[in-house]
Amino acid sequence: MDPAWLAQPHDHIFRTVFARPELAAELLQAALPADFAATRDWAGVNQLPSDFIDADLKASQCDLLYAVPAADPTSSGEALVYCLCEHQSTPEPSMALRLHRYMGRIWQRLMDANPGRRRLPPIVPIVIHHAARPWQTSLRFDDLLELPEGASTNSLRLHVPQFEYRLLDLPALQLDEIRRWSRLRVVLGVMKISVESAGTSALAAVCSLLEEGVDELPESVLRALGLYHFGTNARIDREAAKSIIQSIRAPRLRSELMTLAQQWIQEGLEQGLEQGLEQGLEQGLEQGLEQGLEQGRAEGARIGSIMTLQAVLGKTEYAEEQLASAADPQLNAIHARLWAELRARGIA
Repeated sequence: MDPAWLAQPHDHIFRTVFARPELAAELLQAALPADFAATRDWAGVNQLPSDFIDADLKASQCDLLYAVPAADPTSSGEALVYCLCEHQSTPEPSMALRLHRYMGRIWQRLMDANPGRRRLPPIVPIVIHHAARPWQTSLRFDDLLELPEGASTNSLRLHVPQFEYRLLDLPALQLDEIRRWSRLRVVLGVMKISVESAGTSALAAVCSLLEEGVDELPESVLRALGLYHFGTNARIDREAAKSIIQSIRAPRLRSELMTLAQQWIQEGLEQGLEQGLEQGLEQGLEQGLEQGLEQGRAEGARIGSIMTLQAVLGKTEYAEEQLASAADPQLNAIHARLWAELRARGIA
């Protein structure tokens, strides 16, 4: 398994799936006003590079920018749709300010690229909220401002920024509502179930949705959705999971999910411990030159096991060089704590 999926499964699934133009188009049509969406050429959706938003954005942020051309070539140009995937467990009260800042940077980049430009394309900011609870924060920028009460407020509003971002709030949507969309129903359905539900019932619902998408979605997307579910749901009974996956009628999907389940839940730890033993023996031999062969093997094996447990848990808490200088009691305590966390997640 890719360790990056362990660390940031939400960002990875969003970028993997919605980098595909056809799925991005469906997502944007679902989030945008219907009358505006009807004027766009959705076959011409173009994803712009992330550094177009801000060259200093961190890789952990999941911000996507799309250029959507007009359906009528004689109409006024294209609209830029800035799509922010927000995975915070608590909605961000200052989201409108953050979007305002990004919109200003995008417009500035456009002006810098073409100094003679007189007019700017509209930007429609969208937030895709994907968490366990619905979004509660106001969507309007001017709600962040302390405007005076009274008749003067209306006059003052003419001189301050005013916009409202679009919100696709997955926690507020029922699965029946999501099903009205085409291929998007499979993608958003799996994302919603994986965050809001757990255990074998969630896996069964996810498998059912993935089987619906066999003839509609590329295998790479189906695999990414399966990987996402296993990455966000560590507590899955092994035998029950095997039974659910074996009931899938589509052979290739069944095989792919079984492989993912075995790698994530069963084989990952066993293979990791085997690799850790080899690594530990190697380091033990090196340390044995100074501390004695037997002591070096034991300590090296313990270090290798700790490094493996960290990889399985998606952690980078201890570097190998740091562990090499630690005393035996400290190594034993670290090893015991990681094992306890592994058991708590239901992996071991």
